[in-house]
Amino acid sequence: MAATLKLGDRKWATKEGSLLAYNDENNNYKPLPFDFTRASSATRVNKQGLIEVVGQNTPRIDYTNSSNGVFLLEKAATNTLPYSSDFSQYTKINCTVLSNQGISPDGTLNADLMTATANNASLEDIVGSAGVAVTQSIYVKSANGGNVSGQIDFAGANIVGFIANNEWQRIESTLTNLAVTPRLRVRITNSGGELLVWGAQLETGSYATSYIPTQGSAVTRIVDACSQTPPSGIIGQTEGVMFVDFNFTGGYDTSGIIPIVIGSGTNYAYIFINVSGTLNCDFFDSNVLQARLTTNIGISGRKKIAFAYKQNDFVAYMNGVQIGTDTNGTVGAMGILKVGSYYTGGYSTIGGVNQSQLYNTRLSNAELATLTTI
Repeated sequence: MAATLKLGDRKWATKEGSLLAYNDENNNYKPLPFDFTRASSATRVNKQGLIEVVGQNTPRIDYTNSSNGVFLLEKAATNTLPYSSDFSQYTKINCTVLSNQGISPDGTLNADLMTATANNASLEDIVGSAGVAVTQSIYVKSANGGNVSGQIDFAGANIVGFIANNEWQRIESTLTNLAVTPRLRVRITNSGGELLVWGAQLETGSYATSYIPTQGSAVTRIVDACSQTPPSGIIGQTEGVMFVDFNFTGGYDTSGIIPIVIGSGTNYAYIFINVSGTLNCDFFDSNVLQARLTTNIGISGRKKIAFAYKQNDFVAYMNGVQIGTDTNGTVGAMGILKVGSYYTGGYSTIGGVNQSQLYNTRLSNAELATLTTI
């Protein structure tokens, strides 16, 4: 069960414009770098657990919830809050704000101290207009070691409560009532409560993406794009397996997400999750659908998916369980591999890829079950 291409699985190497994948069949290491673009800077959580800025066109290996690191792929997003961490600029109700009073998640002294001078103290900022789904997020931490009760909301809509303690937490809330004007608000329930705040974000969509710092105006993070045209023999032209191990966020944009795709012209195959939460493993030959194996992707969390193809022999597995088979369909030649988007561009990207692999043979069902078991 030797893979012709491997990406990740605790083995990461990045530089501007490139992410390393490899082929190590027969103990003969061959580098197979991916081209990577992102026409803006972006942030990640590094091995030390700190949020840091990464330059444009540099892949992000993120360690938020994994000591092994994941390849972070995200759609374009804009933090519409003009001041993400300068809360002196916000409207203050029953509270005071002192700047630079605590060490923030980026490891520097730039977290602000919010102190409630009466019950239901709040910091507020109004941005955007009604009619779209938006998500707000903010990092909070108790300033004095005790627990602090609070909430974030959109001026009364979509309230999310929290208990701040000695650790930084990112609190998130999504606005589902499109008649409400987006209005970030963080509140402290009781008078005298002291809260360190940092990293506020308001963005279009149903889930929070990585932190986008702002200072005076909105900032956009451009979409991540990762692809390569592998040498002959890497993508199976008559049979093979696409495999991806990724962290499903449970969120979508208006078009869905594609963790991995192979294609060339009118022949292509992909693993696709649509906005209804349906997982599709599709294979097209000459733009004609040959196989579609589907299931519900389920709740957020780690997903290991393998899609095997061969003429009149298609099968897909997720987390060790077969999700479908098809015994009628042809296979056409392909040449492009992309992780995190469609092979011609478009669709959103996903949260984090732990690893992806290609096989140029159709593995047995038993091997596919083993490969995808968590």
